[in-house]
Amino acid sequence: MKEILCLKCNNSIEYKEKDYLYSCNYCNTSFTLNLEAGIKERFGDHYILPNKLDGERARELFFKFLVRNFHKSVIVNKEFFIKQLRGNIYPFWVVSLDANTIWTGHSEKKQIAPGLKNSNESFYAGESGSFNGKYRWAILGRDNIHEFWGIHKFHVPIEPVNVDWNGFSFDHNLGSTEDQEKELYDMREFFNAKFGKGITILSVQSNETDAITKVKEQITEYHRRVAKTKVSYLNDYSTEFEIAGYQLIHIPLWHVSYIYKPTGILKYFCKPEDKWALINGCTGAMIKFEHPINKADKIYLNLLVTSFFTLGFFILGLKISPLFYIISVFLALISVASAYKTYSLRSIDPDFILPTEEPTDTVKPPETISATG
Repeated sequence: MKEILCLKCNNSIEYKEKDYLYSCNYCNTSFTLNLEAGIKERFGDHYILPNKLDGERARELFFKFLVRNFHKSVIVNKEFFIKQLRGNIYPFWVVSLDANTIWTGHSEKKQIAPGLKNSNESFYAGESGSFNGKYRWAILGRDNIHEFWGIHKFHVPIEPVNVDWNGFSFDHNLGSTEDQEKELYDMREFFNAKFGKGITILSVQSNETDAITKVKEQITEYHRRVAKTKVSYLNDYSTEFEIAGYQLIHIPLWHVSYIYKPTGILKYFCKPEDKWALINGCTGAMIKFEHPINKADKIYLNLLVTSFFTLGFFILGLKISPLFYIISVFLALISVASAYKTYSLRSIDPDFILPTEEPTDTVKPPETISATG
């Protein structure tokens, strides 16, 4: 095992080739290392959100969430089983910035004068506008965003745009609780390993320059997709940034892997699969929760149930009274609609959220973008 000495107290620290930032377990000094030049530089903007959970408390919060949102406690204890519960403290580069986007495009006219209906140009009107957003945008400070359970796609925008980037708003996408007195950003402390309370603190592998580049790329793409929601056809857009600063913040996250095994009639239709949830170790808020039954499952179950009752009422119509045919026809229409919903494919712009997409539960952020048109 290779070791280096702390910049401040000369304590031995394990050297890892992939690591960009080193933190001393004795004096909590953080510094970067230029191995070729033999230079160590202190890094001061290093913070941590205190971890306030242990395994037992995280387990308790998970089951409270289930009882509050889904079932009675008796049912929850019989149908939900935790396979694995683990806490880690992840490094995130948090970049504070303003982003301003100017756009131009064309939209279809709602009303067209009778004499102009044969003119193609008369169907569209040119539009332009601008909007801006203030962000503390967080980027995972690890080389592989899928390294730990796919810690990505925390961003939950108000606008109906598809998210396929790993950055997110630090202020709005890490959950909140009713008794939370301060903003999450104000809860941070200068980095000290004691705030981890014994769970693993992951090292920093990427630098701030790469993080800022990723932030600009992601917000540019985010603003482009938001601009597309404002017009029928987006012609041009440009986004300018004003960087206020950046910090490194370690965030405690508890991952819960669970299995849902229904005890009622659903057990004949639902195959037990691994699902997961993510809890903020500082506030105890549920950040993301993967539903045990997704939208496609619900539609499929509805198809089976309505088909069964359609057949039942049809038989009653043959045996007892033709009036049952009316009910069977109504149920048949529901079955057909469910089947169409299950198997139909709709063409849609990939920049927007698909209508059949089943997002995991997240805390909806307040509006962060102000716009003028």
